[in-house]
Amino acid sequence: MRNLMSLICLVLTLVTAAPAAVRAQESAASVPDAAVSAATRAALLDTLAARITESYVFPDVAKDVVKALRRHAARGEYDRITRARAFADTLNDHLYAIAHDLHLRVHYDPTSRMQIGCGGGAAVDIERMQAMAGQRNFGFEKLQRLAGNVGYLDLRLFDDPASGAGDVAAAAMGVLAHSDALIIDVRRNGGGFASMVNLLITYLIDPAEQLHLFDFHYRGGPEAGLRSDWTLPYVPGPRFAGKDVYVLTGRFTGSAAESFAYALQAEKRATLVGEQTAGAGNPGNGMVQLPGGFSAFVATGRVVSPVTGTNWEGVGVKPDVAAAADTALRVAHLMAVERLLGKAANDEEKTRLARALDAARKTPPDPIDPPAGLRIVRR
Repeated sequence: MRNLMSLICLVLTLVTAAPAAVRAQESAASVPDAAVSAATRAALLDTLAARITESYVFPDVAKDVVKALRRHAARGEYDRITRARAFADTLNDHLYAIAHDLHLRVHYDPTSRMQIGCGGGAAVDIERMQAMAGQRNFGFEKLQRLAGNVGYLDLRLFDDPASGAGDVAAAAMGVLAHSDALIIDVRRNGGGFASMVNLLITYLIDPAEQLHLFDFHYRGGPEAGLRSDWTLPYVPGPRFAGKDVYVLTGRFTGSAAESFAYALQAEKRATLVGEQTAGAGNPGNGMVQLPGGFSAFVATGRVVSPVTGTNWEGVGVKPDVAAAADTALRVAHLMAVERLLGKAANDEEKTRLARALDAARKTPPDPIDPPAGLRIVRR
């Protein structure tokens, strides 16, 4: 979940295999494996250790991580690894064992040049990424009007509002504005831009409100110090203020998607339904280039909610209503219709909502499978 560009880079470098892939997972199937030499392994370890020492948000943890990597290398544990993907997998196991940070990851993809921060890389690569985002409708997968006039948004990515995603968000919220309740599904959403989080939450509050969502504390780099995120003073079109909102979560909900759920829960603006989320919260400044076609994400900051005084890093966001991810939509739909039925003003409305309740009960399971080619590393 990165405030400017960082985690969107992580999303887009993995998205060729799975659009919802920012969490503790890594794409493997979409990138051909390759041999990795002893010289490349040594150079990669040196570069990675230097970047972690210089930039990782918690200096004491950084020291422990580097010591562990050096210890594994001194024992010759990396000497037996001759394939790139196996080397990345092993490094990630070792990184997680010490830092327990789902964002501190090594990736192997020699075809991508989007590795030096966000906004870096070759122009042709940036254009390709933007084209891919447009082809995915910037993460807005599905809009639907469910029985009982309950709106449903399946959101797979929090894309950059400035890239065209803001226009899509405004159009989507306009379509949903006349729903009597709203379900936002981030069970398959791995993260993206905090600016989209700010935009969408603004649509869910009263125009007279402006909420202080998060404080970002950065250790170093151009963002060093404190920066705060707030909802926006203005968004185009109608807002969804005063109506019930439900957010569906699961174990593949990560990063910016977690911040969205966490902020709404902390502000008591939505009811979270589903499973506990991944627990990836530490922001950073994008992908760091490593030798041999490898790259890494090194978190440089931490995020703090002004409401709770903490965040979801390492623990995830716990839903208000626990439900298996594949039944969360049915549970939330039933809750929404039951609440509307309880407020029905006349017999005609009660009859309509009673029928909607029957329809909601028949909602089939919605399997939330791990995207193909992903290796889940959360312990």
